[in-house]
Amino acid sequence: MTDRPNPHRLNVVGPFYVEDGCCTACGVPESIAPQLFAHDEEAACYVAKQPESPRELDQMIDVLATQELHCVRYRGADPIVRRRISDREEGRTPWPLFSRIARVLRRLRHR
Repeated sequence: MTDRPNPHRLNVVGPFYVEDGCCTACGVPESIAPQLFAHDEEAACYVAKQPESPRELDQMIDVLATQELHCVRYRGADPIVRRRISDREEGRTPWPLFSRIARVLRRLRHR
């Protein structure tokens, strides 16, 4: 059984997405890339627009590197984008235990 996160139903098609049920309305994505994110009726964010320019891609990568709960994700296969994400995230303080706990709590909530 794979433990893949489900994308929010309103994410636009593309490699970047917000995991369903993960958003805590922290405001991080909107503060870094307001043109790429929107909110649903419950104030949960989702990817409203995929990055189209180098600047938008930089902003999306900044969101990935800045977030604490890993709600915004990349499922693409572009090796350059993957490397940029990895390089940018190296300076971030890891929250592995917190991330695992949050993932378990989300699974329990959706049962």
